[in-house]
This record gives sequence, C-alpha cells and structure tokens, in this order.
Amino acid sequence: MSSIDHTDMKETRFEQVDLKASQFNAVSLRQAVISHSDLSGLSITECDLSGMTIDGIEVEELLKFYTRYAAK
Repeated sequence: MSSIDHTDMKETRFEQVDLKASQFNAVSLRQAVISHSDLSGLSITECDLSGMTIDGIEVEELLKFYTRYAAK
C-alpha cells in the first residue's frame, strides 16, 4: 500500500485514477468536485458535510429528512 502524508496537493487534477479501497483520513476536500466517478460502496463517516451537495441537493438537508421521516 502506498502512503502520501502531510502533502499540499491543492488544485491537483486526478483523471482516470484507480483509488479503489483507498483510505482518506483528516483530508480537506473543501470545494473539491467529483464527477463521472464510481462511488459505489463509498463510506463517509465523522466528516463535516456542511455545504456538500449531490447532484445539487444539500446532503445535510437529505440527512435531516431521512432522520426525521424515513428512519422511523
């Protein structure tokens, strides 16, 4: 397994990169854009989701709705 630690990669472009089974810990993806990507099986835990959208829908609002209505 490769490791990248304490590296400034601001404004880096990744195209056709295989990151399958990779782990991201304490990484800033602020204002990043992910498009045309396979996110199946992706797990996001203990993260700040403020301002995060999926297809233009605010994730925090989706989670509030889910918690209020769908989880019952």
